[in-house]
Amino acid sequence: MCATDLLPDKSYWLYDFEQEIILFPKSKHDDQVDTLSQLLKWQRSHSLSVVLDYDDYTDDELEAELDDLL
Repeated sequence: MCATDLLPDKSYWLYDFEQEIILFPKSKHDDQVDTLSQLLKWQRSHSLSVVLDYDDYTDDELEAELDDLL
């Protein structure tokens, strides 16, 4: 999954969101960058918990679990 899968093609807020990310850390506002970084940090820690338990699964079960996540 990539970032373009998570963002809409068009939205009234998309340009401002992209500009805040592009201009960070020199922009006046960084609320959305802070929120995005916290989401990515949370997502990384929760995704790893699935992988760390892989010994409890057969190869077929693990593949099915990963397919459900994606």
